[in-house]
Amino acid sequence: MGSGISGIASANPYKIDNPAGIPSNAITLEEFLDMFGVGDVASGVGIDRYAGANMTRMTSKQRQKILAEMTTENESYYAKRAAVREKYKELTANGTIRDKTSIEKIITRANQNPDLSSTQAARRMAEKRNIDWKTGKKLKGDKK
Repeated sequence: MGSGISGIASANPYKIDNPAGIPSNAITLEEFLDMFGVGDVASGVGIDRYAGANMTRMTSKQRQKILAEMTTENESYYAKRAAVREKYKELTANGTIRDKTSIEKIITRANQNPDLSSTQAARRMAEKRNIDWKTGKKLKGDKK
């Protein structure tokens, strides 16, 4: 249930290591879904099988069998994804975890890969809001 995934504290599977002093129980829905391996909106199950060249070379019966298998796998994936979303709602409602604030989301993003344009944008947003993206604290001095 989340073991072996980088960034998850071993004591509680619902806590992650956050940058810059953000509490470990602050988790976005996307991070929570990723913990359980259902973070992608499209599961990817069968994409290669469906779009592959072999699909055009199959008989109608083989094609129907593959499509039925893919449908079953996709339904299973989306059922698991829905269950994890419900678990997230339940845990946030009882206070075990909480969603990150907009500032915490900016700080988290600003501490990602520095080569990504979204990371650079998050760093500019933090600077504009007078927040040090490395520590999460207010910068000294008045910026205008």
